[in-house]
Amino acid sequence: MSVKKLDKRVDDNGVNITVVSIGEGGYYNVDELSDDIKRRLMIHGLSQVLGDAAAGRDGQDAKEAIERRWETLKSGEWTAKRAAAPKLSKAELERRLAGLSEDERAAIVDALAKVGISL
Repeated sequence: MSVKKLDKRVDDNGVNITVVSIGEGGYYNVDELSDDIKRRLMIHGLSQVLGDAAAGRDGQDAKEAIERRWETLKSGEWTAKRAAAPKLSKAELERRLAGLSEDERAAIVDALAKVGISL
């Protein structure tokens, strides 16, 4: 079991970090930093965000994940908005199955049962 060592709370100007074991920490405000250090932090953060987009991926899949993340950032959004996956209710599925032959229905019901879906 992992033990939480730091508690970090971010706001628009910085981060409050508390060392959990001693209950002490501090607030670190970016306004106290030089423009050069702010830029270095920004580039470091960009590297982390784009790298995170490719985590667990390889090859073309990794490259495309990085490009999608970059396009999201360029659009002014922090996170991508994805369309909801189409949903099919049990009632709608049963309605659609009713239009099939008994053999077709049975085959589909059996296939669904094999993946843990029961009607």
